[in-house]
Amino acid sequence: KDYENSIIGYGASSETFKIRINSIDITCKKIKKTEEKYIDINNEIKVLKLMSYEIHFPVFYNKIVSKSNTYLLYRYIDGIDLYEMIKKPTFQLDKNTISKIILEIATGLDYLFCHNYVHLDIKPENIIIKKTKPVRIKIIDLAFCKKINNSNNKLKQCVGTVGYCAPEVLLHKRYSHNSDIWSLGILLFILFKKFDAFGTNYKMYVKNIKNYNNFNFIKKYFSNKDENMLDLLANMLVKNPNNRYS
Repeated sequence: KDYENSIIGYGASSETFKIRINSIDITCKKIKKTEEKYIDINNEIKVLKLMSYEIHFPVFYNKIVSKSNTYLLYRYIDGIDLYEMIKKPTFQLDKNTISKIILEIATGLDYLFCHNYVHLDIKPENIIIKKTKPVRIKIIDLAFCKKINNSNNKLKQCVGTVGYCAPEVLLHKRYSHNSDIWSLGILLFILFKKFDAFGTNYKMYVKNIKNYNNFNFIKKYFSNKDENMLDLLANMLVKNPNNRYS
């Protein structure tokens, strides 16, 4: 409250502000202490520090703790998240731009995977399109990031966002790096069609995922001229993670 600030985003357990300190723009993520039981903040900071050296992730500055909140400070990203872009009535991207966005996200995820982490919450709200040319993105919100442990990669509870989380995460099976590839496939579908392939209602999503075994469920929304893109989607939206693109 002591600095010029404006809210730029909010989630189930946090709010994000743009604040200005000594003529420097900073992103400030405010997390209520009552919500910290759902988020491993120290793990998020650990991953942020590791990812700060890669251009597709935020640059982490500091953590500040008060009686009721924890604040995480990052270098401000001048851009717009994909969700805000998609919900505009005039939203439409050409295939070339969509390709560049997907490639940028995949490149960032590859860096994350090389450090043996998985994001587990890839969705439009967590992808910032920077106001630069050529297309550049930032992957944000690393609260659900998990270290891959080959002995036990099962989650006690489903993390991520309904509509995007991979079947193995939703069904409490072993997750892996390519759990994020499923989410990226959903995002690719949305960039073309502006709606979620399997729905965002929890019961509907679970039902559709359990019944999903045939790519025709996705293919019906596209024409045959989209052959290359359909081939990519067909290898990303694979229910069995062992057969999914890495």
